[in-house]
Formats: sequence, C-alpha cells, structure tokens
Amino acid sequence: MQDGSETGQADPASAADGDPARSVREVPLCVDLDGTLTLTDLLHEGAVRYFKSSPFAIFHMLFWLLRGKAHLKRMLAEHAVMRGDLLPYRANLVAFLEEERGRQREIHLVTASPQAWADMVAGHLGLFDGVIGTTAENLKGSRKAAMLVERYGHQGYDYVGDHPADLTVWKTARTAHSPGRAGAAWPRKRPAPRRARCSTAA
Repeated sequence: MQDGSETGQADPASAADGDPARSVREVPLCVDLDGTLTLTDLLHEGAVRYFKSSPFAIFHMLFWLLRGKAHLKRMLAEHAVMRGDLLPYRANLVAFLEEERGRQREIHLVTASPQAWADMVAGHLGLFDGVIGTTAENLKGSRKAAMLVERYGHQGYDYVGDHPADLTVWKTARTAHSPGRAGAAWPRKRPAPRRARCSTAA
C-alpha cells in the first residue's frame, strides 16, 4: 500500500480526457469510503467511540471543531481507537473491487476521512494502489473533484460515491458509479448526461 501523494499521478495533458477508445482497465477507479465502501460514516464511528472513552470527550470535540472539520477528524483519528476488521463493509462493492483488481485495474481509495483511517481500511482490504485522505483540508466535494482532475484529467477516471457532495466529482469523472442498496447485484449501468452511472439493481 502506498500513500496517494506518491502514486496514481498522471499528466493530465497526456490523459485522454473522456476518450472512449481507452479500455476500462486503463482508467483509474477511485472509490469513496464513508457510506460507499462502508455502510457507516467513520467520523460518526470515531466520535461515538471517543465519547464512550472519556467524560470530557464532548468538550474536546467541540473545541477541535472550532478549528475546522479537518482538524476534528485528525484529532479523532489520534484519540479514537478504530479497527478496519470491525467496520461494516458493503459486500457487493468489495466483490466488484476484487474483480477489478483481478483485471489488474488501478484502484484508489479517495475519502474525506482522515488519512490514518483511510490507510487502516486500505491495509485491511488490500485492494488499493493508492490511498488519499483528509490531511490539512477536508477532501470532499469540489476539493476532491479538483484534486482528481489535477491527477488524472477531466473524465480521466471512474468514481464510486454515494453522497450529494459526490455530484461535483461525478461531473468530472468518465463514469459515475453508485453502490445503491447493499444487498443487490453490482453493477447495473444506465445512461446519464455526459457520463454513465452504475447502480445496483432495485
């Protein structure tokens, strides 16, 4: 497993932006974590765990939040004990990623969760070539989209997400994937303006 700051970078000028001739295997697959790969939000998980561990936790968290959400996440990552093997994963998405991994496709975990938690999940699953999490700024929405376009070019990557904030990212992706309901088959494609979305069958 390698840090996302050192892997997966491509010259946007050399990337075929939205080039239909590119095979799927040549297009990096970027995957969101909270609510997408996992059935829960790690920020909520971490807050609950820390709250149970200290009677002063609520005051600490309010103080950390005053310095911004990214700071709150970093501090929770330092103080809340989290284990990758105890998180509830979306089984159909994990199976899909295993299939793509078997095809030697480049897969990256890209999340607004703290870098430490992203590394923990990636280390447990062993499916990712790169891991990019929140450090100084909250890596969500337009920030995430801008970072991915800088690395891979406009429509130079596929993206799996679940949150309204991911709409900004989907607009710059070649293909948008949505996990849909956890128990259904993965994936089912349907056309969408400027991109193809993948969602699970209803």
